[in-house]
Amino acid sequence: MTTAKNTAILEGVRIIDLTSVVFGPLATQMLGDLGADVIKVEAPEGDLLRQVQPSNNKLMGAAFLGANRNKRSVVLDLKERTGQDQLRKLLKDADVMISSIRPAALARLSLDPETLRRAYPDLITVSATGFGQDGPYAAKPAFDDIVQSVSGFASLATLRDPDAAPMFETLTAFLLAEHMDAATFEDTPQSFGYSRMLVPHRRPVQTTDGYITILPYTNVQWTRFFQVVDRNDM
Repeated sequence: MTTAKNTAILEGVRIIDLTSVVFGPLATQMLGDLGADVIKVEAPEGDLLRQVQPSNNKLMGAAFLGANRNKRSVVLDLKERTGQDQLRKLLKDADVMISSIRPAALARLSLDPETLRRAYPDLITVSATGFGQDGPYAAKPAFDDIVQSVSGFASLATLRDPDAAPMFETLTAFLLAEHMDAATFEDTPQSFGYSRMLVPHRRPVQTTDGYITILPYTNVQWTRFFQVVDRNDM
């Protein structure tokens, strides 16, 4: 005979969440679902995913809500000494720190595993990075289109079969994070599908000698993109 699952199996475990967008936040959301006390640390401008529409309230987009339930949130500017000191106070009472910050940036903030191990011997550190801790791509950003392109997965786009998902729960969780879209909110017309993923322009672009993926994501990246293509007027 089986007993009911204990959904609060991680009750009493405190997790400091330094992840953003979808990759890391989905993982920490699962831990929050299991009862962990997840404290999400955000920069003053907030998690980039907050700005993705649709949204009923400012900076509370559907995609963000689909990846950040069961969490508390605190704003800390880790570029400033005050923010770094406040984070270290949080770490004193934490069991786990999960980060999607690139290794080099963590080291600059003295938040790399070796430094943290000396300061907090019992703290478990987890790194959620797209390209791992070493190798030629370790310092590179890893947005979804980039990883799909570098791995060759983008070339399989025409072969994808949504009916071939091995687990209903896995596919549903992915849809909640992105493709639930406006259907997330009860008081809006039902609208499924993450428009940014479905537009024909968000695909690898063919050039004379192959394909290239272009994905300016933040305002800084858009500015650099316009500079590279010699369109500073834009």
